[in-house]
Amino acid sequence: MINNKTPCQDCNNIIIYNHNGTKPMFCRNCKLRKNREWYYNNKDKANKKHKEWLENNKKRVKDTTIKYRNKNREKINSNKRAYYYKNINKVREINRLYYNNRRIGGDEITSDDWQKIKDAYDNRCIKCGKSNNLTIDHIIPVSKGGKNSIKNIQPLCQSCNSKKYNKYPKTILTAGTFDLLHKGHINILKKSRMLGDRLIVMLSTEDFNKKKGKKSLMSYKDRKQILESLVYVNKVVPETSWEDKAYYIEKFNVNTFTIGSDWEGHFDYLPCEVVIFPRTEGVSSTKLRGKK
Repeated sequence: MINNKTPCQDCNNIIIYNHNGTKPMFCRNCKLRKNREWYYNNKDKANKKHKEWLENNKKRVKDTTIKYRNKNREKINSNKRAYYYKNINKVREINRLYYNNRRIGGDEITSDDWQKIKDAYDNRCIKCGKSNNLTIDHIIPVSKGGKNSIKNIQPLCQSCNSKKYNKYPKTILTAGTFDLLHKGHINILKKSRMLGDRLIVMLSTEDFNKKKGKKSLMSYKDRKQILESLVYVNKVVPETSWEDKAYYIEKFNVNTFTIGSDWEGHFDYLPCEVVIFPRTEGVSSTKLRGKK
């Protein structure tokens, strides 16, 4: 066996090689280090080159992968089991999202989207308040034309989800100006949403505010955009007169109308259940506007 020797040009360690071809310039450790440095400085170029190679060598990659899996099947399965038991909740969540998206199509709901929805409801079932075994529930069932989107998804435990079947959702309606959105507004919207399956907000227009003797700092368009960004709100509609409440109740088949305690007794005539929520102390749009 030929044992040639040459010093590494970087660290001067002796390199022993067993061939008469080109002398190696660097030892193994220095070569690995330089390759890593080049990769981190040329990531885009390296990734592009790698993708091109994979595209041009599909059959070779497939054959090599199959060969490796057949040779190391027990090792692969062992690593899979270890990862599964170490990250069991994460794996179940990913599988649930994958099969849900595959079953119904439409927009894909990611793990981040689902976590955002759960966080909005304190990681609890909105029906019974349980925090374990939360599942994705479509407010308007897919079989009834519902969409696979954040606005049409709510967290239900397995028990509450199985009881729902394909029933039409319970609809909640609330109303207000929602100028300079604050904690009190959020509390009413969240409590209203948790009374049913979907929440529709009647948002007062500028003209209607004038009739009520109010003036909002924000335009109707801006207020609507903010409300639509909230996970509690499924739909925003304009309120142009006092008669709109009865109109929307009939149009959307509303089950419950909610309002703050400062309007208690004003809407008892409405043809649905009326729920009054107490005001949040210490905060109001009037105070935020600097008026007394």
